[in-house]
Amino acid sequence: MTNSRLRSPIDNAVSKRRPTAGGTLPPIEEKEDFVDLAVQEAVDPPTQESPTPFEVDVISFLHWSLDYNEGFVPSMMSTIRYAPLMEQHEYWRLLAKRKPGTTAVLIGRDDNLVQREDYEEDALPLIGGQDNVFWRIVPGAHNFPFTHPRSALKEIYKFWEMK
Repeated sequence: MTNSRLRSPIDNAVSKRRPTAGGTLPPIEEKEDFVDLAVQEAVDPPTQESPTPFEVDVISFLHWSLDYNEGFVPSMMSTIRYAPLMEQHEYWRLLAKRKPGTTAVLIGRDDNLVQREDYEEDALPLIGGQDNVFWRIVPGAHNFPFTHPRSALKEIYKFWEMK
């Protein structure tokens, strides 16, 4: 169900229920939960007429992931269920208590979602600063693991001390 929902924006997924002759809407047969709503929000495009090139890329990568990556839907659902995105400063601070060099952060240089400057200013100090974290800016945007896999893997191999 999630796989098919992620393929179409919320405006295509919303029920086209019409009022009955008495002016009331028919009852909803199945109540949506917070996960359903979060998934719809994640794929709901802006109300503008045509998507931006960035949105076209996101949709393309999303569809590729749905078609070829068995772990995509389970990992996305886990993120939605268990990884709140706001007010997580205390959890980020826990990373600062880890042994130096055991936390890695890779950010795409041209990422439109994760703003490098904001993360350097806000997140890096929370997780212990440059001396505590393997912090790398890599070529690419939010999808850099797909578009620049060699660069991403090169940094991961450095982090793991592999040759």
